[in-house]
Amino acid sequence: MSVTATRAPEELTAIPATVSVIADEEIERELARDIKDLIRYEPGVSVGNDGTRFGPAGFNIRGIEGNRIAMRIDGIRVNDAFDIGSFSSARRNLVDLGILETVEIVRGPASALYGSDAIGGVVSFVTKDPADVLAGEESALRVRSGYRGDSDTWDVASMFAVGNERLSAFAHYRHAEGAELDNRGRASASGGPRTAPNPQDRKENGALGKIVWRPSDAHAFELTVTYDEDENVTNILSARGRGAGAFANIFVVGQEGEDTQQRARSSLEHTMSIPTPLFDAIEWRVSWQETQVEQRTLEERYSFSLGPDSTVFRDRLFEFDQTTFGADVLARKQFSTGAVEHSLIYGIDLLRTDTEQLRDGRQTTRATGAVTSSIPPDDFPVRDFPKTRTDQLAFYVQDEMALADGAVVLTPGIRVDYYDLEPELDDVFLADNPGFAAADLR
Repeated sequence: MSVTATRAPEELTAIPATVSVIADEEIERELARDIKDLIRYEPGVSVGNDGTRFGPAGFNIRGIEGNRIAMRIDGIRVNDAFDIGSFSSARRNLVDLGILETVEIVRGPASALYGSDAIGGVVSFVTKDPADVLAGEESALRVRSGYRGDSDTWDVASMFAVGNERLSAFAHYRHAEGAELDNRGRASASGGPRTAPNPQDRKENGALGKIVWRPSDAHAFELTVTYDEDENVTNILSARGRGAGAFANIFVVGQEGEDTQQRARSSLEHTMSIPTPLFDAIEWRVSWQETQVEQRTLEERYSFSLGPDSTVFRDRLFEFDQTTFGADVLARKQFSTGAVEHSLIYGIDLLRTDTEQLRDGRQTTRATGAVTSSIPPDDFPVRDFPKTRTDQLAFYVQDEMALADGAVVLTPGIRVDYYDLEPELDDVFLADNPGFAAADLR
């Protein structure tokens, strides 16, 4: 059964698109530790990986990747990806697989239902409900612990659920600590020839709370709160040594990366199943989400021609923050016109996104103690784009029409989007972009 492809429950064999559904039993059986493990047996789907520092990135579906793949957790859009240079990479890999009930992957465009960011496909994560843990009981407790030798990782997780068919609650917590992922590289020397992974210390924490209230068979309310974070400290041995080309005069003594990613999310949704002339079922949702990325790079280097007396210490900082407020309404209606069976879906999506990015840095000369915020080619702090507020409003409708007793299915759809981007030119941005004039985009 899939919900993502048509935004309505439907058997996989009846869906014209190419869809995969990965259930929680399969996730546990395959011992998947991250999104790269999750899809390793899925044809046409891959996850990029930076083995030197940042780890898994987002999804690639049939050659299309990045923000052109729609990622949703319980219907809520995941933060955008953004990277610049060698020291900055805000990714979309912060997903706790232990709380998932299903993962659905749609290969190919789904823009009519999900917007322009679904041009390459959709990856939808659905978290567990209390009923999934209770399994007919009034209370349930699950505790799980595991170890992975390929990354020397220990993790422990607990789930607790209580309730009945009318009111139930579910809580989950997970903690993991580990090291770098072994890649079987045996060249452990520092610098460019290194093939062994860089030493890394990792910590992950995840928590979820969910309350479901069903005052009647026709109504269901669901309140969800989640928090996830990961912290990585990487000794970037592959960056050590003398540079090449234009950097041949630079000798890097050491480099360390300290990366933190946090995401908090809350949502309230209501599903009503009461047939009316306009719909058979309708659901609405309001949500808030904040993602914060902080990446610090510490480096010691000197000029090869001048020797160790020219040693400097560099401290670079990258920050990426994105906050979203969303609301959506989705209605479903089934009806017939003559010999044609219709499954109509229509709705409204509203989303406000505030995005802020900053790079900062300073350089300290060991011999003199002089400190400067100028590290060519940048004079820090800088913003690579101004603070931005984006408002999106969309109306969509899709009609799945079954003809000839279902032998032929036509699925026309249309979506109308309104997009308003307002940049804020603060002093930090203007200092690096003097005379820049920004215009709103609509």
